[in-house]
Order: sequence, then C-alpha cells, then structure tokens
Amino acid sequence: RDGAVVQEVTGAPAQKGGLRPGDVIVSFDGRSIATASDLGEAVISRKPGDTVKVEVQRNGSRETLSVTLGTRPNEAQQG
Repeated sequence: RDGAVVQEVTGAPAQKGGLRPGDVIVSFDGRSIATASDLGEAVISRKPGDTVKVEVQRNGSRETLSVTLGTRPNEAQQG
C-alpha cells in the first residue's frame, strides 16, 4: 500500500494535530506520499510553524488533519 505508516506519535505538534499510531499518511500539504522518504522530503520543504494539511488513511477511511510543524530534533540541537 502507498503511504507512510505512523509507528508512534511523539511531540506536541503530532499529538495536537491528531496523528495516531497506525495512520497511513497518503498526502502532506497537497503532495502525494508513497513512501517514508517522500514524507521526509515533504517535511523538509516546510519550516517550523507552518500549518499543513495531512491526509491519513485510518480504519478504512480517509481523514484530513491540520498539523502545525514544530522544530525538528536535529535543528533544536544545532540552534
């Protein structure tokens, strides 16, 4: 199946956005997601504080979530 499977939800932005373990992310800010690498590239193209629409496949149906991106862990260490 296409998409990036959410293994665990850590961090306030993901929790506040409504992501759940087992969700399959199929679209990120209008960009189709087929693999975890696609998702990584899409996230890198945005900056912390941006609000994006994330479409997930959950329990056989699709749902669109609004997620405000936080600081990526490697950026916090560098900052």
